Amino acid sequence: MIKKQKFDEIYYEYKDMVYRYVFVRTGDSETAYEIGQEVFAKYYENMMEIQDDMVAPWLILCAKHKIVDCWRKQRRFKETSYEAYVLERELISDNGLEKIVESAAQREFILKLLSELKEKNEGWYEVVEAVCIFEMPQEEAAQYLGISVPVLRARLSRARKFLRKKHG
Repeated sequence: MIKKQKFDEIYYEYKDMVYRYVFVRTGDSETAYEIGQEVFAKYYENMMEIQDDMVAPWLILCAKHKIVDCWRKQRRFKETSYEAYVLERELISDNGLEKIVESAAQREFILKLLSELKEKNEGWYEVVEAVCIFEMPQEEAAQYLGISVPVLRARLSRARKFLRKKHG
């Protein structure tokens, strides 16, 4: 019952967003409704693997893929002009909302990485913050942190190694 309750909450929170996203790209309310239903059915199947803070980006990405699938199916049944193909590609690639969602997802992922790094080793976190986030030169960052440049480089290397091992 908890899974259904969680699904209902997510559905009512995001159904309008998904519908608008699909409708703007397809221009057809029936298609938008059908794709929206497919997106939420797919979400229901995978909802236990999706983190709560990644639901909106996941739904938008799934909707994008369903739209592309829909266009591919339509293309099988009828010939489309080159101009229509170009328009479809532009809709898929030059989508402002999609860029915003992807950017938000990237920010969320970076914040997750930084919090994991801070939990693992505060010194590594401080070095990564100074060099990678505040974009300080290594010499300036070392002076700011009160450590030598070789120590800074070692910590930076260990932090990167930890993140690569944990997240590929």
